[in-house]
Amino acid sequence: MLNHEHHHYAKFFLNKELSSIYSYLAINGFATSMIGIFVPLYLFVELKYSLSSILWFFIYHAVVFSIFCVISTKLIEKIGLKHTILTSMPFLILYFISLFLLKEYGWLFYVAPILLGGGNGLFWIAFHTLFVRSANKKYLAEAHSLRVIVTLIVGLVGPIIGGYIITEYGFNVLFVLVTLLSFVAAIPMLMTKDISIKSKFMLSKAFRMENFRDGVAFFGVGSATMGGFLLWPIFIFPIMGKYVLYGFLSAVADLGNIVSNLVVGRFSDKTDKKAILGTGALLYAFTNVIRGFVASINQVFLVQLLINIAFPFLDVPFHALSYKKHKKHFVEYFVFREITFNFGRIALLVFMLIFNNFVAGFIFSAVAVLGTLLF
Repeated sequence: MLNHEHHHYAKFFLNKELSSIYSYLAINGFATSMIGIFVPLYLFVELKYSLSSILWFFIYHAVVFSIFCVISTKLIEKIGLKHTILTSMPFLILYFISLFLLKEYGWLFYVAPILLGGGNGLFWIAFHTLFVRSANKKYLAEAHSLRVIVTLIVGLVGPIIGGYIITEYGFNVLFVLVTLLSFVAAIPMLMTKDISIKSKFMLSKAFRMENFRDGVAFFGVGSATMGGFLLWPIFIFPIMGKYVLYGFLSAVADLGNIVSNLVVGRFSDKTDKKAILGTGALLYAFTNVIRGFVASINQVFLVQLLINIAFPFLDVPFHALSYKKHKKHFVEYFVFREITFNFGRIALLVFMLIFNNFVAGFIFSAVAVLGTLLF
């Protein structure tokens, strides 16, 4: 059985393009896992920024992200997919440096979201296009789940290490380490030839009425994932109290995510993806609602574990279905996807600015993610 599993997954790693992608994700995933979950807490707890200021920080990020999604299409045409991904790295490295210097230079608070948004906009359009061009179309769900699993496995101890470094040495040491690893992550991308996409991008091809239902789904996923990334850690940290404990909880709960991705990835390519997606939407909506009612460490751990188990039922078929759509205009479709993701993020952030209520914010995300039932 074990040999069969090794043989089964070998087909993904024997693909040179996919192998370079997985290698990049392994290194970059480890780096970002050490810092990613702590950034909202760094701004809120360490630097004492108000919740409204942090909400505006990520609104700026989402706006710039959307603009750079369009810019990335021009770079892809001129320099290729991998070089566009590599172009995103200076933005993300400068973002970590700006966080490093934020205590001394407060004006960097307005620069950091621009750098993060620019880097994400350049990265994700090129990355998704490269991934869908490299993967076997019969196994898109499994290829995506394996991509997530690789990131999770190498990043399993990342939150624990990150929490320990923050506690013992401070955030600045962690920012330096993550920056160095970001440079190393670029090496696998340079080991294979680049891929050029010769298509003239037109925004009108992306924002068409036939994509409306998909847009509702993307809006919902953007809202829900932003709630998990930003609102959840700020909401539960007073309960957790320590960075190491929060990092440990995240790492242990990720074990559930890995197992769930393995299971969902294996049967998503063989069964009705929309049925799995519908189940995932309902499960993830439920876990978003109950987020707002945790009151102890045990409850936080249980809810986080449920979230991590439920999310692949939404995420894996969702990505597989979106990767198979609009084969002739997939660059435009990915731009549409990422921009409507950002619409969902902005909607949740504006909702929180108006109502300033975490429970209401989680319920907003739960309702929004049900939009994936239209996908």
